[in-house]
Amino acid sequence: MAAKKAKKKVQIFPIVNTIIMILFVIITLYPVLNTLAISLNDGTDSLRGGIYLLPRKFTWKNYITVLQKDNLITGAYVTVARTVIGTVLALAANAILAFVVSRKRFLFYILMILSLLCIMALQFFGQNERDGNTTEKNLIYQGTFTWQKSDGSSEKISVPGQYDVKAKDTMTILTRLPEDYHENTLAIRSSLQSVRFYVDGELRMEYDTSGTRLVGKNSASCYVFCPTSEDDAGKEVRIELTTNTAKYSGVVNTVYCGDEAAIWGYLFQTYGLETVIALFLLFAGIITIIFGFSLGIAYQTKFDMEYLGWCVFMAAIWMLGESKMRQLFFRIRQHLQRCVL
Repeated sequence: MAAKKAKKKVQIFPIVNTIIMILFVIITLYPVLNTLAISLNDGTDSLRGGIYLLPRKFTWKNYITVLQKDNLITGAYVTVARTVIGTVLALAANAILAFVVSRKRFLFYILMILSLLCIMALQFFGQNERDGNTTEKNLIYQGTFTWQKSDGSSEKISVPGQYDVKAKDTMTILTRLPEDYHENTLAIRSSLQSVRFYVDGELRMEYDTSGTRLVGKNSASCYVFCPTSEDDAGKEVRIELTTNTAKYSGVVNTVYCGDEAAIWGYLFQTYGLETVIALFLLFAGIITIIFGFSLGIAYQTKFDMEYLGWCVFMAAIWMLGESKMRQLFFRIRQHLQRCVL
């Protein structure tokens, strides 16, 4: 009987292993193919989303633009250097990890020390809230805003700010682009708000999840980017903000103006460290759970490090949920609807 059971296990294992490896290959290849499809698609058309494996509007323009950059050689040098250094460090880390696993108690202490170092790094090297940032000033829209009230009156307001608006009422703010305007993006962060951008009375960008969300009464907070061009110089821009929560009703966040990549670069510089730490903790939590589970099977006993891994994993999920960069990981973009210019 034992021989038959062993024989069955030997026959089942290759099938299960093959299925798992095929799924792993698909999961690994899809992001690469998706990135390739987007890179071969028209940049403006890519904002609509919905590109998976094949480009919708094929173009070589993105590659031509990159190849014309003066700092391309520097970027290639940095990539090669990071690859070499990363390989050496990975080999050293694997050797240290092998030693740690052989002494199971050390893994707990090292994870605790790394978590503490991450928190300390966030506090000491994170964004300094007291000092101004030149990059931020260059990206903030410098125009004036007027609040168009529902009773027909208007009031000049400062942005960012919060004003007396009832929940479920739409706050409308107006601004006129300067005559020398030449930027390609206006952006604002939604604080649990639905956002609509109108340029010269025409709807240009809308963010609203009311027709698609499964739970909740508001659209998730995210950065909403409205495409513009030099043809919009001198035109009026109207931004409508709507929420069902009184706490965020009347909230107007900073309006950014410039290149979308530059805005994302500034946002990552400001909030990226928290996101990187959250991803590190997520990875550390998963590895700890796997090690705890595997060692439990190998030694036929229960290891407390598995519980530590679950705690770290849940903390990482919470940090990612609170991250202002989370829309890069979750499909919020599908709710952004862009009207044709």
